[in-house]
Amino acid sequence: MQNEKVPENPPAFPRNYDADGHNGMWLRDWFAGQAMQVIAPIMAAKIEGMQSFTGQEVAEAAYRMADALLAARKEDSHAG
Repeated sequence: MQNEKVPENPPAFPRNYDADGHNGMWLRDWFAGQAMQVIAPIMAAKIEGMQSFTGQEVAEAAYRMADALLAARKEDSHAG
């Protein structure tokens, strides 16, 4: 999903297969999927006295982390 609020979001695994209409996934989606592997078990844990989170909240947290990774990536590319 391209979004003007999202920092630069290049393809994660670029390929040029215009014939099938699919040229790979976006880096933001890749980062979110990677973040989800860590975030989901933590947020889904039902520990006594702690709040559990909905799937929507876990997904939103993963995309917030993906956006932060994209922003840090952009800042790092300007530093060098």
